[in-house]
Amino acid sequence: MIKPFTFMLTQRRLMVFALDISFIAAAFLLAFLLRFDFTFPASYHELIKDGLLVVLLVKPLVFLFSGMYRSIWKYASLQDGIEIFKVVTFSTFIASFALVLLDDTRALPRSIYVLDWVLLFAMVSASRLLWRIYRETYLIPRYHAGKRTLIIGAGEAGHLLLKELRKQKNSAYQVIGFLDDDPSKQGMRLGGVPVMGNLGRLRAAIRKHQIEEVIIAIPTAQGAVARQVVACCKETKVRFKTLPGIKDIIDGTVSISQIKDVEIEDILGREPVKLELETIRGYLT
Repeated sequence: MIKPFTFMLTQRRLMVFALDISFIAAAFLLAFLLRFDFTFPASYHELIKDGLLVVLLVKPLVFLFSGMYRSIWKYASLQDGIEIFKVVTFSTFIASFALVLLDDTRALPRSIYVLDWVLLFAMVSASRLLWRIYRETYLIPRYHAGKRTLIIGAGEAGHLLLKELRKQKNSAYQVIGFLDDDPSKQGMRLGGVPVMGNLGRLRAAIRKHQIEEVIIAIPTAQGAVARQVVACCKETKVRFKTLPGIKDIIDGTVSISQIKDVEIEDILGREPVKLELETIRGYLT
């Protein structure tokens, strides 16, 4: 029983826990305001006071013992949203059951329970999502001092690469934008980073945004793509690298350690031919 509390009692988690308690109170009171046209009827004053006390005792305890505060919210995902849904639903059920047991709260409108549940789920979920958006859009770019990097390819590999780079506290890369030949992706944003155009805009993007490094994140890229990128990067004196083939990232992960220099087979689009020099020398002599 001590372990969950020991794990949770950090300054940051206590701040999140305190924020959730404020959401619990706000959701309950706002449910009444929505139900009664933004007024607190005099006949409900005692009921509201007692009900607020119950939800503030029950729901925080459910939140605390649910393990919800073990999640790392800067990597919040759909699975975390499902966990929030479960915890909010269960805590609302327990609190509602406790309210019904009180003699003076039997007249509590059922719509209050539903509104309270919806509002609390929306508040808790939004707080996690907004923090992740703020962190990825403003905090990371503002305090990151890595090389200004352009990623070629706004597909799955490019997205995974961006996420991996952002996980690294002292990453050597600061992703400025993407280039992709898919017209449906151009002008859009991937993980908050703009897709600046197609590969034909590579030279202009390098000069306009002072790009220092280009990474090819198209596992199935043809040799012509690599040749175009290499030629442009050499002309503009920008470093260039590539990701490994699709077989190396089929498990859905991309590691920074997998980023490598462009090799001759990447440019050729095939394995280089190895000349059998001894055999050739024998024919010539």
